[in-house]
Amino acid sequence: MYSTGKNRIAKNAMFLYIRMLLVLLVNLYISRLILNGLGIVDYGIYNVVGGVVGMFTILSNSLSNAISRFLTLSIGQEHVQDTNIIFNTSICIQGLISIVILFFCELIGVWFLNYKMVIPISRLYAANWVLQLSIFTFLLGLISVPYNALIIAHEKMSAFAYIGIVEVCLKFLAAVTLFYVSFDRLVLWAVSLSFISLIIRLITGIYCSHFFPECKIKFLFDRAVFKHMGGFAGWSFIGEAAGILKNEGTNILLNLFFGPIVNAANGVAMQVNSIIFQFSNGFLTAVNPQITKRYNESFTKSYQLVKDSTRLCFCLIFIIVIPLLYSTKYLLNIWLHNVPDYSVSFVRLILVLTVVEVFCYPMITLQRATGVMRNYQLVTGSIHLLNFPLSLLLMKIGFEPECVYYVAIFLGIINIWTRLYMLKRIIPIKISEFVHEVVLRVLFVILSTFVLLLILQSYIHLSGILLFIVSLSISFIASYLFGITNKEKENIFLFIYSKIK
Repeated sequence: MYSTGKNRIAKNAMFLYIRMLLVLLVNLYISRLILNGLGIVDYGIYNVVGGVVGMFTILSNSLSNAISRFLTLSIGQEHVQDTNIIFNTSICIQGLISIVILFFCELIGVWFLNYKMVIPISRLYAANWVLQLSIFTFLLGLISVPYNALIIAHEKMSAFAYIGIVEVCLKFLAAVTLFYVSFDRLVLWAVSLSFISLIIRLITGIYCSHFFPECKIKFLFDRAVFKHMGGFAGWSFIGEAAGILKNEGTNILLNLFFGPIVNAANGVAMQVNSIIFQFSNGFLTAVNPQITKRYNESFTKSYQLVKDSTRLCFCLIFIIVIPLLYSTKYLLNIWLHNVPDYSVSFVRLILVLTVVEVFCYPMITLQRATGVMRNYQLVTGSIHLLNFPLSLLLMKIGFEPECVYYVAIFLGIINIWTRLYMLKRIIPIKISEFVHEVVLRVLFVILSTFVLLLILQSYIHLSGILLFIVSLSISFIASYLFGITNKEKENIFLFIYSKIK
């Protein structure tokens, strides 16, 4: 059983990494097209206006996570009828949430955009169009949550990969179109994204209806299921609110204190963060259903998978983060050509934040699998919520925009240990095992990489593409030597040998 699960994880991860590589290459070019097509100010406006809508995901994300968890558990138990009830109840819940979010976006979002945000008067009309289209796009994504959860819970990652490739190809066509129209480009980009979201929503719905018997719309609403989901989601709300305020909230603060040009730099940093996260997200998407399903069999096996996946995810991200850290300015100039101010420092800091946060993702999945949320969310969510007030305080007393990332990194490190401690209060795990099997190996990887690069740079002047290649090679070697166990190395060799054979 354990071996079968590992094989499924490997197969699903392979599909998602093929998708990731294609999406990564296209997204890099799309980002450059969008920045050059819209201009720095409009690019900043699009990011911050989208952030206004993103603030309202506080109302939906906790329920979305609950839907994913309950569908995964039900499919793992192979109860088709129960899964259909959960699916239809989820559709009803998301429909109700959509109405609530639409009301608040139109009531609060429009007012905040027109009377509080720092946007040039000449672009306010376009910004309002972007807001309305962003609301439409967001609501489409909200309704798609149960369908996406079904695909992931069934571990049909090939379909997930193909749909993602179709989406990014459509975005590429939309980005190219910006250079051949006389219409307002900011509005056109928002219209294009809404249309693409509609197409993807239809494709996902057709696929699920065809392949999954439990995906039959019957307009069922089960009060017991709703009660369980609501109880789970209620305590998840704190953590979701903290995450939204850290990302979208601080982006709005940057607009209020520094204007849309800094939002453009933050948008570049967030785009880099999204691209880097895909290096681990393929593996995480494949492994998360296994963590949840394995918890029903044995929390020991589930915790072991959490430790292994945390270490491997760190290695996947670290290998690419190090060369990006050392070559940030050089690569941004090649990638964007027209680089917004603060982009270099923002990108470097968000790379560090990404490395810190990767330790938390598998633990969060295991925590959700337990279903015990109250104390865990109260403690970890409260720490996370400090991002917004601390960033606001530092900006008010005159700190530079980078302060939002320093705060996030500091609180992220604290939350790693807090999550472990709170998890130990629910299931009998050993934190010492996490330290020995994950933290110490990770520290060896980090120290050996920086020491080798420091020694090398003291003898040889490295710059540009040469520095990128050397730092990439050293981070890869260090991750392989210290971040991977002997058993995992053996499995890698056997996998490569079988493919060659």
